[in-house]
Amino acid sequence: MRQRLYKEGRFLLPAWLLTISLPLLPFSLFRRGEAEGVAAMLLWLCCAFLGASSFGPEFSHGTMGALLSQPMARSRIWFEKMLVLGLSLVPPLVFAFTLLSWQSSDVLGKGLMLSIPIGGAICATPCWTLLTGSALGGIVFSLVIPFLLLLGGQALATYLFRTGALTGFLPAGWTASEETLVASFLLIAFAIYCLGFGWLGYAKFKRFQVTGTFSGEIAFGKMFEASFSRVMRAGFGNRTGALWNLRQKELRLQQIPFALALILIVVEVCVVGFVRLVHPAESTLYFLAPLLIYT
Repeated sequence: MRQRLYKEGRFLLPAWLLTISLPLLPFSLFRRGEAEGVAAMLLWLCCAFLGASSFGPEFSHGTMGALLSQPMARSRIWFEKMLVLGLSLVPPLVFAFTLLSWQSSDVLGKGLMLSIPIGGAICATPCWTLLTGSALGGIVFSLVIPFLLLLGGQALATYLFRTGALTGFLPAGWTASEETLVASFLLIAFAIYCLGFGWLGYAKFKRFQVTGTFSGEIAFGKMFEASFSRVMRAGFGNRTGALWNLRQKELRLQQIPFALALILIVVEVCVVGFVRLVHPAESTLYFLAPLLIYT
């Protein structure tokens, strides 16, 4: 067991060093209000990287088959991986709460925002890594999906508050501010998200089978390639020849950048709709987050 825990620690060490150091950089470059938002996004990104490092190296190093063939229950392997991952997230979490208590009076609200990347790194990111078959896929989807939940939950809570749709459902004499309602919606949404994908990741790992080789890239599967081929045939027809085959090969190799660009466009469109509906005070941060994810 000690050797397995040591191996997990080596997998997580580069991402862990990045997680405890990179979120500090904005405080030396920006003002306090701006630095807190940028630091929160960097912490989110680093926690996703840390969570993906639990299973990502198994795919990129080709050791997933050896991991699954060990003579022990997969539930124990999962528990050991999650134990090391959870312990690695304790120092960043403690430091972040300490920094908030020193620099900010709204410790509870911002502590809730810090718990989102921490919970996502433990529960959701390993699941996305297993579903996509790579660390890159785990990082991208574990950042994009919570960000869309953040936009949707905040927009819904703001709409319900401003229209007074929840007035009849609140207890008599109890009034809730817009910030309280938004925080409650986000807490419920992310709790369901983390618990659901945590269970899904555990169930996926228990029945996971290694088929073929993994290249460390997002496994889009036949559906994406079939759609891509239909677009190519519609635009250029069924042509043949060495130049045409070379063009198809190069475009096929660029599927991942195309897919990431498509994800970025979808997220930015959602951000535009969110800003027009909610009118947040710091709208620039909402546009900056997708670009940070893409880069």
